[in-house]
Amino acid sequence: MINMTNVEYIDYFEKIIANEPENILSLYFVQKLMSDVRFRSFQPMISAELQKKILKMVLPKLKNQFKINRLVDFNPIGVADEEIEILNKESVTDVGTFVKTLDDGKVCKEIENLQIDKVSFYCLRVVYEGKCVYLLRQFSKMKKLRSGLLTHFINDELVEMESDFLGLDEDVDMVLCEDSLVILNHISLERIFNYRDAYKAKTDEAMGAILTQGVLVNIEQFADDCSRDVRIMKRFTNIMSKGRLPLFFDNYDIRIVHQIKNSLAPTAEDIRFSISADKGFRWLECRPQLFEKQQPDAEPKFDTEQQKAAYWIKHFLEKGDMSANEIYCRLDNEGVSKRVARMVKTEMGIHCYQKKRRWYWSVQLEEGAMNGPQV
Repeated sequence: MINMTNVEYIDYFEKIIANEPENILSLYFVQKLMSDVRFRSFQPMISAELQKKILKMVLPKLKNQFKINRLVDFNPIGVADEEIEILNKESVTDVGTFVKTLDDGKVCKEIENLQIDKVSFYCLRVVYEGKCVYLLRQFSKMKKLRSGLLTHFINDELVEMESDFLGLDEDVDMVLCEDSLVILNHISLERIFNYRDAYKAKTDEAMGAILTQGVLVNIEQFADDCSRDVRIMKRFTNIMSKGRLPLFFDNYDIRIVHQIKNSLAPTAEDIRFSISADKGFRWLECRPQLFEKQQPDAEPKFDTEQQKAAYWIKHFLEKGDMSANEIYCRLDNEGVSKRVARMVKTEMGIHCYQKKRRWYWSVQLEEGAMNGPQV
């Protein structure tokens, strides 16, 4: 697999920022289809001046992300602080299908046929010094103001804007270059390229392997339950990708007593023991729980993604401060995007501060700590 390194990405973006080359950017608005074609791309004309404005808006932040984070292999469960993930594009089936829709003969340039409410994502294609980089961003149609009027000037006259309009921002969800796909937003990977299908395929593969071992009597119910929970499918995907499923069978005699609720004391360590025909009963070393149980006793239904984000953020911070990356990871598992999380965080008045090079969220700012930027 051919991969650009962090340094190469940074150098590539810095050259474009410094040299301001003209006519290196193409913009595509992409609709997802239910047919075998999968995608339909629309390419509007875009002036050299607007190209430069878009690149000036997007590239500095993107360059900084590669500067402060290191590239690591993709982990469906989540990503640690100061890391961004990378996938071989061949492992994401729809990537190649999408890129083919950008061929001149397949791109639709009749913008009057574009239905804005059908757009799934947009793509910025940058071609510079013989290298082609695709910047992908999940699309959100900008809504009209709930009250009042949205206006602009035309020939000194203030005119109401009645038609839908498109918004581009500084964020990038994925970067595609050569053989690699850099993931900056898990949710966008799942939604744009249907990556949950890959989780399902890996989970089905694991269920098949478990079935052949004959270790579960209710394998059909177990498989059905797993396929209904994306968090479980992500864990099986991680297990299968790293070839760790045989460890499950090697340690099948191990039992764990796991605490699921305690209202009066801190969470206790797991109690581990084994029962086997040859060795009988044995106590094993206790191990601390790596992850606190995320689900509360009863999860309400949500009408909007914002309501869901507010509910989980409040739940996560009930027992104290938490790192921003861990919150984003947990919200990602609940289907909440980073963009919505940041918006809700601001609305809730959540503070953020830096400690040992990590950013934390807090309901109440520590004494003497400075409230940080939007993290």
